[in-house]
Amino acid sequence: KYGKQMTHTPFDVPDWEMYSKLDEQTDRVYALVEQAVNRSMLLKRLHSEGAPSEGTGTSEPYEADIDLVTFERMGISGETQARIEGIKSDDSVLDWVKGNDMAPWMAGDTDVTPVTPRSASREPGDKVRIVIGFGEHGREIITTELGEHFIRLLSNATLENLAPVFEGDEEMARKVVSALDNSILHMIPCENKGGRAVFESGQYCERKNGRGVDINRNWPVHFGFKEPDYDPKEEYPGSEPLSEPESRIMFRILEATKPDAFISIHSGMHGMFVPPDHLPVLEDSIANLAEVKILGQLNDDYIDSRSTIGAAGHAVGYVAHGTATDFYNKGFDIPSVQTWEIFGDEKAHYKDCFTMFNPKTTAEFDEYMRRWSAALLAYISAMHEQMVPGINGADSEAFSQDVARMKTPKACGLTQYHVDLMTELSQKALTPADPAKEEQELPSGDGDAQETGDSMQQEEKRLPERASPLPDGQDIYKLIPSNDGSVLSQMEHLYIAALVAIVLAMLYFLIIRPRRVKRAGRGAVNHRNTRVLGLV
Repeated sequence: KYGKQMTHTPFDVPDWEMYSKLDEQTDRVYALVEQAVNRSMLLKRLHSEGAPSEGTGTSEPYEADIDLVTFERMGISGETQARIEGIKSDDSVLDWVKGNDMAPWMAGDTDVTPVTPRSASREPGDKVRIVIGFGEHGREIITTELGEHFIRLLSNATLENLAPVFEGDEEMARKVVSALDNSILHMIPCENKGGRAVFESGQYCERKNGRGVDINRNWPVHFGFKEPDYDPKEEYPGSEPLSEPESRIMFRILEATKPDAFISIHSGMHGMFVPPDHLPVLEDSIANLAEVKILGQLNDDYIDSRSTIGAAGHAVGYVAHGTATDFYNKGFDIPSVQTWEIFGDEKAHYKDCFTMFNPKTTAEFDEYMRRWSAALLAYISAMHEQMVPGINGADSEAFSQDVARMKTPKACGLTQYHVDLMTELSQKALTPADPAKEEQELPSGDGDAQETGDSMQQEEKRLPERASPLPDGQDIYKLIPSNDGSVLSQMEHLYIAALVAIVLAMLYFLIIRPRRVKRAGRGAVNHRNTRVLGLV
């Protein structure tokens, strides 16, 4: 998980000329909100006291504050202000926990009742509501820098100010301005102030909160489920679901704002992920499938194709339990829930956490600010243009023509079943309205060729029973795509592997080995050659 081991020391530390201490950053965010054009921003500080947690070695409650910045381009409406002022206290969280059996949530049961069913949260003509969270883990300080940078952009969101983000592309900037006029953004500049304080004290590998709980393991879905490589120093989930004040505040924010989309900004690698975190296979909702295509396009357009796309539980190399985004997806019935990993240095020493999670040069820092701001704004525009099923009036059971024309990217956790379904949805989207459909080459792709049936079957055995995402109970773990898009059985894979091994062996003994004997020369026998030739 944590990069390749190297031998150099000492490790790098933050350049506090390039980065900002959180107190300084918070002061600037407050000033930006005050100075925002059209009084387009509103700031509210929320407070919570977490539950006593015996696992942290203290029975004292742990307190936390989170700042919520709300943006509405032409001015904060009365309805939006009332929604923010109506954010409830921790009692709403405790009442929900007491009034609901946590066992189905912790088992990953799909038949659970959301806190806020989506049908009860939308009205015709509503603006698209998006929540973006930064700084969930203390060591990922590049994410709070992006949060401040993004808020700065929005504080004066004019065509002139946004065009440079898209390198002068005014047409794209106009689309974004139009999208922002019909959107409400709720941004959390730093979700984990306690963990950030620990980081700033010199513990540069700290990801947990101020009392040692990973707030991204503190949510009900699969809460407490531990993998064989579980490390409490990294992933301690707390004493119970929603025990932490940061989790409780986020619960209250989502309960009040009822968003259409949530994006969680992290660092540690380059990636753009959709649910689930606790399984290695992409959920087959129509929205998820469309988002894979959209994220692939954003990755190509703005991130220089650096990011891994797909199911988070596969893409990062391990499954995670009790995560915030898995609960947001099910618990708040949010159609679009994503995790974006905006930077990672995989060559860093596993203890060199600052280097692993954050860029070190000003040029790289500035480039990441621009690229990821552009990607965020472009995704907001995509939702406005009805590309994401179920958002802004888009059909929840179909692809738009724009999405249909996008290629299907290589994606982690994507099987041939998903690819076939995406192709079918693309064909349906293009058939009724595109006369040139027969001349149009439909997007194609294949699932992740690195997946193997054996590894996924092992994963299945370790997880609670769940509903199959395939029709008629088909086994998703047997649908391993080949390069030509066909589906091969595991036995066929073994036959192919054996055939390849035989061909390679023949090449060695017929071509490579005789050439090496000839190079060695008559009587020129040394230890290196005899070892190669099998003579010793």
